[in-house]
Amino acid sequence: MPGIVRHRCSQGGNENRDLCRAPDFAEPVRAWRVWYVLLQEQKLRLRSLFFPLLWEPGRRAEAECLHRRLLRPWRRRPHEAPHERCKCGIYAATTLSTAADYLRFTQPAPPEAIQYAVGRVSLWGLVVECERGWRGSYAYPAALYVPTRSIVRRRRLTPREVAEGLVGYGVPVRVTDASNLSELVEAIELGELVAGEY
Repeated sequence: MPGIVRHRCSQGGNENRDLCRAPDFAEPVRAWRVWYVLLQEQKLRLRSLFFPLLWEPGRRAEAECLHRRLLRPWRRRPHEAPHERCKCGIYAATTLSTAADYLRFTQPAPPEAIQYAVGRVSLWGLVVECERGWRGSYAYPAALYVPTRSIVRRRRLTPREVAEGLVGYGVPVRVTDASNLSELVEAIELGELVAGEY
């Protein structure tokens, strides 16, 4: 049975008694994610790898069940995201290497993507534990790492410019000297090869 954290309970009744227990965590769950960095209207924004969800600075990302809209909407009842019997929610991985693996399985980067960023993310609200991490109701970056190698052939911005463009998120942003994904994971885990901090 997946572990569930619920921070609020607004309704009573027998069916909600199990959901009204005290939360397992008093603080947000910290996990790992990877984002594309997009240049839109001269501003840098984080975007989810698999869905076109932009993470706006100063605003939490909110989970929404897309399965209901995309797969037989007439057969699915609306529910909070995440739901333990659905795959909806904002995903984050337990380990950095697991999060980095998601880059290997994505479609080609969108044309406006200039880089990717790896980082810690805070998840809160309803949080469902999964095999390789968690799915949460709300999320916001906690720290970002920008590699020195770009995902595009013709670099539009330097890694330093990318890092400076992401400071609007209000979290630490570090440029990490790495030429590939494995080096990046190793450098972050060892806390080494930081080329700049913003």
